[in-house]
Amino acid sequence: MSGDCATAEARVVGWTTAGVRVALAASEGCGRCAARGGCGARWLLQKSDDRREIEIDTEQRPAIGQTVTLALTRASLVRASVLVYGLPLWLALGATLAVNVRSPDHWSLPLVFVAGLAVGGVVLRRHLRRRSEAYRPRLVSSSVA
Repeated sequence: MSGDCATAEARVVGWTTAGVRVALAASEGCGRCAARGGCGARWLLQKSDDRREIEIDTEQRPAIGQTVTLALTRASLVRASVLVYGLPLWLALGATLAVNVRSPDHWSLPLVFVAGLAVGGVVLRRHLRRRSEAYRPRLVSSSVA
């Protein structure tokens, strides 16, 4: 696939009516992730007994145990990141600002911020339920295991 996609390796663990079920392979992340002063993502990426499995809609039927490559467009990845982090935060900040303008130094400002985060989470969940297909990876290649 072209350079405008983020890719990941996965192993086929089963078939579904619409495609395949894959287990994502844990990766070490980028060099910056593994560095002592990095973002710390390596702690999230460490292998554990808990497998991360997802279903991929595809007409291909790779064999169980086969390694496949999944791709997600960078635009979808950026849009999902902005939604997940930005939407709840901006709703929380907007609600807090609105209450602060109306009633400065009110004791409820922290509660309004938390409520804004909660409403942002609900709005985000609804959006992702309706538009989940836009944020799903695609099967781009498979290799013999």
